[in-house]
Amino acid sequence: MKKIFLFSVCALMMSLQVSATQRSDAPTESNVATFEDVFAGIQKIWGAGVNQWQSGDYTFTTYKDVSEYSAYYYSFVVSDETASTSTGYMEPYRSTSGGAYEGSNFAVWYADWYGNNSITFSAQTVAGFFVNNNAYTVAAFVEGNQSPARAFTYNDKLLLYAIGKKDGQIVDTVTVNLAVKGRYIADWTYVDLSLLGEIDEVMFAMYSTDQSSYGSNTPTYVCLDNFGAAKPENYTAPETGVIPSATALDETDIRTTNAKKVLLNNQLMIVRDGVMYDLQGRKH
Repeated sequence: MKKIFLFSVCALMMSLQVSATQRSDAPTESNVATFEDVFAGIQKIWGAGVNQWQSGDYTFTTYKDVSEYSAYYYSFVVSDETASTSTGYMEPYRSTSGGAYEGSNFAVWYADWYGNNSITFSAQTVAGFFVNNNAYTVAAFVEGNQSPARAFTYNDKLLLYAIGKKDGQIVDTVTVNLAVKGRYIADWTYVDLSLLGEIDEVMFAMYSTDQSSYGSNTPTYVCLDNFGAAKPENYTAPETGVIPSATALDETDIRTTNAKKVLLNNQLMIVRDGVMYDLQGRKH
């Protein structure tokens, strides 16, 4: 069964780092959502529709959509899978580095067009959480073999929005660049949410530049762990992954390389150091 990915919001131009309006509020101490206190796969025993559950001091929602032959899960699902690759939508609960940031369990969020995309809690300043790309999503934008998704070019991007809300009103937004300019998050990376100030809800949304009339072609899954945790001391952001098809010519000073223009089947191409690229910088 082919799934269509139906969730998008307006894109915002951001750098490789997460960003938001700076606020001075200090994070509140709370019980971190480690997901170790939730049984991985518990959604299988739940009924159809909205199911709420807690980890630490935070409330999550899983929407269970039951069809004649199977069930699909939207918003948040707890996983303990340790594989780092995925062959398709039947393997959607894997992180691209394999397993959790800490412990055995982590959460996977999948954009829910029914509207259950929020984490709720008592009003506080949330420190942050760890994010990782989803293996199924990475397979789609790196390999382009998950129909209807295509491989990303240098100009493509995949963004996660963490939208802070207070009493139902949007306060501010932190943008996480899951994949931009030919690179993508490939390991657990810390996201600072304290910039949002005092809030009682974080709503997730995703945007991909690979769009159709139905919305995002890129699978809108992302992994998270230790929601509400402070940034560890001496934290260093991990190395990013590289999208081979997105290798761009403007990353190299052509004055120091052997490059020339050629015409192939009435299409202008660039040959650099024996490798052929189209004008979007994609290898051929």
